Amino acid sequence: MARVVQREFSARQFRALLDEFELSTAELARRSGVSVSSISKWQREGRKSQTTPQVDVLWTAVAAIAAVAIASGRGEYAEQTAIEVTDRLMERVIVVPAERRELADWRALRGFVQPDLAQRAEVSTSLLSLLERGAATLTDEVADRLAAVLRVSPDEVRRAWLRTKTRP
Repeated sequence: MARVVQREFSARQFRALLDEFELSTAELARRSGVSVSSISKWQREGRKSQTTPQVDVLWTAVAAIAAVAIASGRGEYAEQTAIEVTDRLMERVIVVPAERRELADWRALRGFVQPDLAQRAEVSTSLLSLLERGAATLTDEVADRLAAVLRVSPDEVRRAWLRTKTRP
């Protein structure tokens, strides 16, 4: 079960977010409840195993950055919910182009570990794992459930699943 971002986490983009909103590592740790050590590691480029965050913990930190973005009063974040801003910022640190996103990418972008997404979508963790590997058939009912939780269309869930199933 994948708990960390599997593809395309950008330490450089994460650092750029902190710089953009003038947040120190210590300040983000205070606001998010994520350890200074974890946030420091995420800012380092290097071996993936040493710098890759757990998706749910990354979501927590990025949600804290989103709160700062909203409080900044910038027009680009005006009239958006905290979840919408967090989604946008997550897409800046997990850099997978929309046309290449697979189910596991959408799960990471939304900050879910497999058991949490499975529970919210009312499917088994084993089915979700199989779907993320393209090893099970995606039904319309399950696509609808996943779409609702992931805040994407059922068609996008189907496209993401198909990308997984047909990748080399």
